[in-house]
Amino acid sequence: MNWKSATTCVWTAAAVVWAAALVASVASWSRLAGVETRLREKTGIVGELEGLRRELAPGVEALRLHRAWSAEAPVPLAELLKASTPPLAADDVRMTEEDLGAEWRALRGRVAFSAARPAAVAEWIERAEASRPPWRLVRISMRPLSNGDGKAEISLDMQALAPR
Repeated sequence: MNWKSATTCVWTAAAVVWAAALVASVASWSRLAGVETRLREKTGIVGELEGLRRELAPGVEALRLHRAWSAEAPVPLAELLKASTPPLAADDVRMTEEDLGAEWRALRGRVAFSAARPAAVAEWIERAEASRPPWRLVRISMRPLSNGDGKAEISLDMQALAPR
């Protein structure tokens, strides 16, 4: 092979490589426009999902805590009354249950005191809310007695979640 034909082969090979690179670049560039659009859409979706995650985080934490407590049912209100110091004498303690689905039931209790000191009842409510799983005060009504000894007629509505 002579010098001229060797140079022609090298230049031809270089031209073929350059043309292949140009074709590959143009093809990649045309596909990149579609990829960019899909990437922007997916970035938007990820942003929405992140917002949902932040919005649901408190509920997820509450569910985690409740599942940790769910091995046992709340202490019955009558037992909490007996365990209080000094023991509170309720005139009426009523309990109802409501089925909430596959795993849970709602416990609702009404506790009525005909003559109790509001401070003692407030301490008992704090202990009931501190128990695990907790009771929550839903409604309270209080009417002072007319004899002036600081006692009142008090009615409490409490609720708690319990496993089946």
